[in-house]
Amino acid sequence: MKYLNLSEPRISKSEIKIVKEQLRKNNLAIGKNISKFESDLKKYLKINFVTLCSSGSNALITIMKMLDLNQNDEIIMPTLTFVAPVNACRLFNASPIFFDCDEYHNIDTEKVSEFIKKKTYFKNNVTINKKTKKRIKAVVLVHVWGNACDIEKIYKLCKERNIIIIEDASESLGTKYVSGKFKNKFTGTIGDISCLSFNANKIITAGSGGAIITNNKIFAKESKLYIDHYKIDPVKFIHANEGFNFRINNIQASIGMSQLKKIKIFIKKKKVIYKKYLKGLESNKKFYVNPRPSYADNNSWLTVLSSKKDIDTIRIIKSLIKNRINVRKPWLPNHLQKPFKKFQTYKIKKAQKVFKNSICVPTTIDLKNAQINKILKFLS
Repeated sequence: MKYLNLSEPRISKSEIKIVKEQLRKNNLAIGKNISKFESDLKKYLKINFVTLCSSGSNALITIMKMLDLNQNDEIIMPTLTFVAPVNACRLFNASPIFFDCDEYHNIDTEKVSEFIKKKTYFKNNVTINKKTKKRIKAVVLVHVWGNACDIEKIYKLCKERNIIIIEDASESLGTKYVSGKFKNKFTGTIGDISCLSFNANKIITAGSGGAIITNNKIFAKESKLYIDHYKIDPVKFIHANEGFNFRINNIQASIGMSQLKKIKIFIKKKKVIYKKYLKGLESNKKFYVNPRPSYADNNSWLTVLSSKKDIDTIRIIKSLIKNRINVRKPWLPNHLQKPFKKFQTYKIKKAQKVFKNSICVPTTIDLKNAQINKILKFLS
């Protein structure tokens, strides 16, 4: 039986054709499809500026670099997320403050709001942590599993307190708010600056790659410089600041450009899979499909199940993997990870339970009914 992965890329003739064309033209590193993919993303997301780069993680590193962080700065971020934003923060000696998740596994913005109001003060246009006396420079909102964060609860407060909002929309490209202040806006287009990922497991892929997206002209200009060694003179090779080699190549951009044309189809197919899990687990005594917020239309990137009672999810995971079905837990909360245990936390109660009681199940676009039924049998 074919190994069932969590979220495989769907590469078809159109991607193969466009890559062959670019290879024949010898357009490997540089080519017109980089700017074309950026233009297509701007149009799709209705955002002013897009800077493509080599990965979502490198997009985050570039964003943190642009914030000019140092050891006196802190960044609010979720404990339940992939480690990339935490690592990016620590590269510049800033400190994370870890927050709990809500029922949708996103950062609990009610607790973030409470913390800012009760545990900080505002002086000289800077928000200061009462406990550490350090500046809170930004908050990172990661839209996990394609679930949109409840950004409305903290948006105005962050603006009033001069706290930069960074959205990590790596998993949520195509997720759109359907109610509230940000109705009809995509995740990633609301904060001050955001990142996307085109890793092989995402809703669309470029094999690798990522993007920095923003409506801020200064951030946009700086990001273009930082991903290319901050080179201000390509003839004399003059570098006005420290930078990186984080550019995407033309082959990756070509694949991503082709994939973006099919994103509506991909999302539609993912939603069908999600509904099949919902139906299949209606009478299940052990698991249910974790809820999704009603204020957004989820891209259905990945389906996550939660247990109804305290059961041995590790045993079930091992059994599924033994039968060539790739399932996994959510990430171990970052405040429990060895490198980050020393950093401040705030009222974390739910994240550990999510890690213990949840399972990520295959949500590959072409998953068949028989394959879903086989997965469901192991969960009964």
